[in-house]
Amino acid sequence: KWAPDILITNTSMLSIMLMRKAEEQIFADTKKWLAAEDLPEKEREEAKKDRIFHIVVDELHLYRGTAGSEIACLLRMLYHAIGLEPVVDNGYGHKIPNPQIKIIASSASLGDNTQKFLEEFFGIYSTIESEEVFNIQNGSKIRFFIRFGLVPLRTAIVMEWEIYMEYMRNWIILNP
Repeated sequence: KWAPDILITNTSMLSIMLMRKAEEQIFADTKKWLAAEDLPEKEREEAKKDRIFHIVVDELHLYRGTAGSEIACLLRMLYHAIGLEPVVDNGYGHKIPNPQIKIIASSASLGDNTQKFLEEFFGIYSTIESEEVFNIQNGSKIRFFIRFGLVPLRTAIVMEWEIYMEYMRNWIILNP
């Protein structure tokens, strides 16, 4: 038995979950899955390439200042709980983002020094000179006409989510 594929929560509940014994197994199972402990040792490194932990943060601009510091600390506690270092050695003496962590965040306004803010907030950076770790994509207003029954309901729901995300001014994606 493994932990759920998706955990949707808020920062307050995540903080509580990281402290409670009741959810301890969820994080332990996720850690084992990310480390590919269900496979023979010789197959683990290859399998880990496909075992990705996704973090999705909405309204990222709200996490500046003290609140941002608290959430950044919470993210580091989460990384530790699931056994992932946010940066790893690339084999050539440089620190690079852990390829098992993917981040998607949205924000209407991040302001100046966005790369620096993202690196500090998520704890993910690169020591390779002038490498930008986060790909910032400007959103655009796209309308889909899905109310006319031209697409299946499941597709419509996905499309509605995409419409919402497109209305956001910025997308931030780690290792696109």
